[in-house]
Amino acid sequence: MKFIRNFFRNEFFIYFIQPVVFVILFNLLFFSANAQAQENTLSLKLGNGMVVVLGEQPSLSKIKELILANQKKFQTVQDLADFISSEHIEGIKEIGLFVSDNLQPDENVKKIFDGTLKDAIEKGIIPYLPANITFSQAREFLENFGYNVIFGPGVYPFESKLNCEVRLESYGLKTGSYIEINGKKYFPKNLGYFLIAIDPNDGKIISQGNFDTSFHHRENAALVGYLQSVPKNSFLLGVINIEATRKMDSDSYTLLNQMGLHLVPLGYYGWSHAFILNVKNKQALEDRSATVSELYYIPPEKLDESGFIKLINKKPLPTIYLDGLNSDSKILVFSLPQNRRF
Repeated sequence: MKFIRNFFRNEFFIYFIQPVVFVILFNLLFFSANAQAQENTLSLKLGNGMVVVLGEQPSLSKIKELILANQKKFQTVQDLADFISSEHIEGIKEIGLFVSDNLQPDENVKKIFDGTLKDAIEKGIIPYLPANITFSQAREFLENFGYNVIFGPGVYPFESKLNCEVRLESYGLKTGSYIEINGKKYFPKNLGYFLIAIDPNDGKIISQGNFDTSFHHRENAALVGYLQSVPKNSFLLGVINIEATRKMDSDSYTLLNQMGLHLVPLGYYGWSHAFILNVKNKQALEDRSATVSELYYIPPEKLDESGFIKLINKKPLPTIYLDGLNSDSKILVFSLPQNRRF
């Protein structure tokens, strides 16, 4: 006991251990408080439908506990949504539900809403979107409510126009990554970053490279050399194929960051990453994920309503075209999920 008392009075404890303990406790309390205030989603599948709940994490956890403790067997997603609503749990922001009837798209697609994002939310056409949501979070959130989502050029932070259609898909720890330019797909041959520099006026390829910074440290020098050679008036498209950061060094990471890429998954083994970079202005659209990252850009002059309907017909309905994430951003909605409630 005497030893313990002396230890807490010891100068080493006072000047070194005490501050460390304080910082740890402060961070635990701080992050715990923030985690509780953060809005999350809970998706509950039942039969051919799903209920999606937006709210604070403790409230979502309480919902799961109530459902598990309740002896009632829910026959439909409507029953499940009604049960959640009847509990009046504090911290729940929105409850939405949809039922899939496997409808196939047809040429008689009708536009049911054309207006601003604010009006669409106020009229219950789409669910409430949390503040400061990113484009990838917005897409995932709306897809949970039963929508397909296509973003317009207003989402993209490009001052210079990109006058070609591009699609990028990046897969972490699995094959399948590619870059598509004006309908033609290009596939990486190796692991790591697959990069293509293009002329933004017509999509013509200027140069391309594939750098395996997952298995080979020497590839960092080649990656840096390539990045430094990319013309300033070009756009750079990039995807990770399988993995790219295990052997990435600080030179590669720093240069990518300086060029305007801020989601390079250094320290996140096996994560995907896709980006469209305006090299001159150092502005990029990026997506990063533990599984799949996807970007799709369509020039505004190529996206009239008839062209958009053709895009919808490649996917099951319903579909949203969203040109930005501000309250006054333009939004088009084609069809709706069945039995929605927001």
